[in-house]
Amino acid sequence: MVSNGLIIRRGKPEVVIPEIIQQLGPGTVQAVTFQEEATSEELDVEAGVRKACGQCGVKVQSLWGHTLFHRDDLPFSAKQLAIGCISPRQIYHEIKRYEKERTSNQSTYWVIFELLWRDYFRFVALKYGNRLFYLSGIQGKHIQWKQDKKLFEAWKDGRTGVPFVDANMREMAATGFMSNRGRQNVASFLTKDLKLDWRLGAEWFESMLVDHDVCSNYGNWLYSAGLGNDPREDRKFNMVKQGLDYDPQGDYVRLWVPELKDVAGGSVHTVWTLSNSALSKADVSLGETYPNPVVIAPEWARHAGKTVHYAAITLSQSSGNPTQKASTTRFGNPAICK
Repeated sequence: MVSNGLIIRRGKPEVVIPEIIQQLGPGTVQAVTFQEEATSEELDVEAGVRKACGQCGVKVQSLWGHTLFHRDDLPFSAKQLAIGCISPRQIYHEIKRYEKERTSNQSTYWVIFELLWRDYFRFVALKYGNRLFYLSGIQGKHIQWKQDKKLFEAWKDGRTGVPFVDANMREMAATGFMSNRGRQNVASFLTKDLKLDWRLGAEWFESMLVDHDVCSNYGNWLYSAGLGNDPREDRKFNMVKQGLDYDPQGDYVRLWVPELKDVAGGSVHTVWTLSNSALSKADVSLGETYPNPVVIAPEWARHAGKTVHYAAITLSQSSGNPTQKASTTRFGNPAICK
């Protein structure tokens, strides 16, 4: 406990909260309050908190405050529980105050726009429930996804040989953060280029992101996999074009992929196309100091400055599911990402 009375504990809420109640003594805690959530594991935790608090003789109060719009404004309802530290409504009103007192601009617009997307995915979770976690998604579509352990590990470790993907994955591993643009790109790469089970990526994000939100994370992964609400089910990001659009000089890549720090300009996004002399000058040896790309999509050639021949490099000889013992996940069946 710190001097301002804030208690910080790590553990399961249904265990830690009654411990704190008992530590503070009878009659000290009048009520426990939390925000209502939308997905099953979180609801189970909240039910555990309710039960534990009841055994301690402490009231439980819940409210819907995680979204900008209230769920009662929608044509469906659900009994959900959640925890939250700041209301999106507070952010919204602060932005509106800023716009009134100073200025409105693209930045203020996009913050509110992203709050609405956050609302949207939470309401999707309320409508579809655990279908959010199904392999077939909310569309019930069956796709033959791969479960290649070595390809997945190359992706999660930022060792795919595709610099823009690797930079984003390494930033998340080091900081617990990745930009929205990066999240869209690495998700598209895993599902559309590597054709791996989308749930592997979703669960890896869940384990790594400090700002993880269940509904937004799984909703966005379904969106990337073509199993969500996007009418353009075959949407696919071009890794080279995206890298050049959002990191045209390659500074972001060089920051997070130091093996390529001496590759000049935007050519760092297509390092596999460089001549042997250019690679030698940058002290890069493909396959040794930096990986060859695990896959090269044909559409990348339009932005690479030279023809890129399609190749799909398989990192393992096995097909189908890996033999490694898997852990049981929120999906109710094995996955290899934890």
